[in-house]
Amino acid sequence: MTSPRKSEPGPEARGGQEDWRAGVVEELAEHIAAIEAGEAAPGEGSNPLRGGAFRDHETEKVVVKECRYVLGLLGHRQRSEAEIRAKLAQRVHEVDVLEEIMRRLDTAGLIDDEGFARAWVEQRRESKLLGTAALRRELEDKGVGAPDIDTVLAETAPYDSEKERCQILARERLAKELRKSGGAENLDRGAALRRIGGALARRGYSENLTLFVLNRELDAAGVTWP
Repeated sequence: MTSPRKSEPGPEARGGQEDWRAGVVEELAEHIAAIEAGEAAPGEGSNPLRGGAFRDHETEKVVVKECRYVLGLLGHRQRSEAEIRAKLAQRVHEVDVLEEIMRRLDTAGLIDDEGFARAWVEQRRESKLLGTAALRRELEDKGVGAPDIDTVLAETAPYDSEKERCQILARERLAKELRKSGGAENLDRGAALRRIGGALARRGYSENLTLFVLNRELDAAGVTWP
């Protein structure tokens, strides 16, 4: 149910999207209030999260309340379709009701695995300096499909940026190794390669890139082979 690929919106477009979403939320709140007051559910309107009474009045009440619940989740951070579905499955046990909720969310543009993946990659690279392999594993764990993962990583993983992040981590780890050993002359180069290389691999950096970066950093620090 992943939405078609979209280009990254500019500031004006993003502002328009935020205004549109605010309108959706406001109209949804009115719809919920009308249902809870016992009024008949409104018919089709501009808000894609409502669609007239689904099956019956009480079921429509459930559908709309769960849409509001998902809006609350998305207010904290973007989520993948699989994450949203898993959260709803804990609360909604009728398959057709759950699918109706997902349909409305998709129609409203609130299910966008490519957009989620792009935001996730940006945040995790910034906060954890993760490499491509680790990011791929995390997105797979979030239930994002391979096509969306491939698209986002291809757009956001130029080699120079990946190498720069790897260098930052390698220098941090090497500095710790040098402090612990008491200097370059006391540091076992082979052991340092294994320890730091393992740490970088766990962050998702390839073996070839890790060895290239580490050997350059060890050379620069004056750590020699026995």
